[in-house]
Amino acid sequence: MSVNLASIKQALASWAKQEGLTLLFIIQGLIAIFLTLWLAMRLELPQPAVACITVIIVMQPQSGQVLVKGAYRFLGTIIGCVAMLVLVALVAQERVLFLLVVAIWIGLCAAGAMAFRDYRSYAFVLAGYTATLIGIPAVQNPDAAFMMAVWRLLEIGLGIVCASVISACLLPQTSTKAMQQSVKKRFGEFTAFVLENLAEPDNQQQYEHSMLLFATQAVGWENLRNVSSIEDYVSKQRKQRLARLNQEFMQLTSRYAGLHSLLQRVRLHYDNDITTAIDSCLAIVKDTIAPYRGSSLSSQQAKQVADIIATKQENLRLQIRAESARMTVLLSEQQKLDFDTACELIYRLFDEMRSYCDTQASLLTEQHPYEHESTRFQTKLNPVGALITGLRTSFIVLTFGSVWIATAWPSGNNFAMVAIAISAIVTTTPNPARSARQITLGTFIACLLGSLVNLVVLPQIDGFALLCFALAPVYVMGFYLSTQPKFAGYGMGLLIFFTFGAVPLNPAVFDPQLVINNYISLVLAQAMVAIILTVIIPADNGYVWSRLNKEMRLQIPTLFKPKQAQRRQRFESQTRDLLSQCYGFAGDSPEQYKNLIRMSFAVQIIGHAIIEMEETEQQLLSEKSVNHDWLQQKEILKQYVTALFKRPNTIQQGILLEQLATMMDWLRPQISTLSRFESSPPKQLLSHLHIIRNTVLDSHLFNLSSVTSSEGGNYAA
Repeated sequence: MSVNLASIKQALASWAKQEGLTLLFIIQGLIAIFLTLWLAMRLELPQPAVACITVIIVMQPQSGQVLVKGAYRFLGTIIGCVAMLVLVALVAQERVLFLLVVAIWIGLCAAGAMAFRDYRSYAFVLAGYTATLIGIPAVQNPDAAFMMAVWRLLEIGLGIVCASVISACLLPQTSTKAMQQSVKKRFGEFTAFVLENLAEPDNQQQYEHSMLLFATQAVGWENLRNVSSIEDYVSKQRKQRLARLNQEFMQLTSRYAGLHSLLQRVRLHYDNDITTAIDSCLAIVKDTIAPYRGSSLSSQQAKQVADIIATKQENLRLQIRAESARMTVLLSEQQKLDFDTACELIYRLFDEMRSYCDTQASLLTEQHPYEHESTRFQTKLNPVGALITGLRTSFIVLTFGSVWIATAWPSGNNFAMVAIAISAIVTTTPNPARSARQITLGTFIACLLGSLVNLVVLPQIDGFALLCFALAPVYVMGFYLSTQPKFAGYGMGLLIFFTFGAVPLNPAVFDPQLVINNYISLVLAQAMVAIILTVIIPADNGYVWSRLNKEMRLQIPTLFKPKQAQRRQRFESQTRDLLSQCYGFAGDSPEQYKNLIRMSFAVQIIGHAIIEMEETEQQLLSEKSVNHDWLQQKEILKQYVTALFKRPNTIQQGILLEQLATMMDWLRPQISTLSRFESSPPKQLLSHLHIIRNTVLDSHLFNLSSVTSSEGGNYAA
């Protein structure tokens, strides 16, 4: 009996963490919408549907996200209102010119939302969205523009306030709690990944998928950290340590990428002797982290793990030296270099695991020296993508506005307004074309259900309670779909456009002809937006992929710029941000995606080696023991590395490999007298050069044919 009770409790706990949270979100959404609707009716706002749609757009499972998004959206609403009032005052008397100016404004807002892919994007989206709600109707009636701005501001503000209050007061799921859970799970998830990959090193697809997932998690972690620090004082006290933790996790994944690449090369080219020796060193790492595989790790436990790893590091060092001594007579010089480099990467990975756990353990205390460090996650601005998004959105505004003006369609204002609003909203999604297609189908279902409710159900009911019962089933279905990542677009389309047609005006108007006309305009607008976003430079267009690939490669030349503050932090964060930009549409272009993620591995490995090589140089400079000849060779290396990553081709590759060989030959005599696995700057420099050489030679990572084809042709030398 006790076993059954325990299993029931476990099942209930599992349900509460998954389906239970979904049910809670649906309940919160229903209460927020109906509270907003009731207040809008009581306050006699003319379009309660706008307030309810705002709730739908703002509502999120975590209360902190609702508060932050709501604040930015309200700011965007105010900016949009002010901008439209100025434009109406200046050019409303000439509607063609007015439409052109509105197109420019909304295009700028869409470009801003694309450029700033954090919470600032919501302000840009709402600035364009609000401008649409006010500007398009003002074309017909400019005298009423001011009152329309006031009503829209009140309606949107009411929706934001109601959503924020319900999310924060009704069994809130805080971002702080989500942050704490993420901190606990992250090390366990990484150790599980490492152990699985070492057990199945040939499963390249799973390896690439996991690394891409880690990259997107790093970007999401930064957003969650910012929200939780606003929401909770405890998180605010630890904001810099959480940023440091994210930075160290990115360094861990970069380090493992280098180790994985070298191990693949060793297994491919060498016999079992060297792989057995490396595996014996890896065994210490695997045995140490195996107990924490996939488990949650509290900050107190992290301190214990850091101490255990620190103890085991000496065992690892002794094991490496023993294997090095045993393998000395068996290996060639090239094999020795591969073995030594692999051992150094293993040791550094182990040490960085210790450092990560030590940083997690620092979260136990309110004050810590790490909190006084400045650690920033820097996103990579994509000006070309922002320009394309802005021009495409302006084109949609002009196209739909021109159709409306030319046809004098009574529902043409809805036709233009909906198309413009949705094109602005989907701008912030990873794959706007796919989102628009999903929203289109959701809109079609919303039209069918909305017509049924509006024309059949609403005339038969009396009172607010029955109105809520009539609307609730569709809202439940829509909110449920919106919580499922694969169907979120369908749910959003269903929720927004069911509300648009089914929620009555204030006072209510029964006009079947208007309802049908409006729903026809909704479906046509959505379908045309989906077609335009699919045809005109879609997110998975070859040009977009080539730009991402080029931006990824240019991360290496950027490392050589002098006097860079937080260079490592910027490099780690921007390479992940570039990867996260393609995550939403990776499945639409699998080959392009594979080329980009493999290039990202090459960039991360080589970038890591360059950064650490220059850190070693700084150590030598401080000791005044750096060789002038080395500095000259290093400047030549910079030029060749920059040339290869700016214009990759086999000639540049060959020149770089020759320079690397020259520098490695110059270093070898300086380390010949050192004992095995003895730390010294020349030996570290040789290891870094060897890592760069192996990566440039690795056709799986640095595939010149795929790079040049993605750029549209071969580059000249």
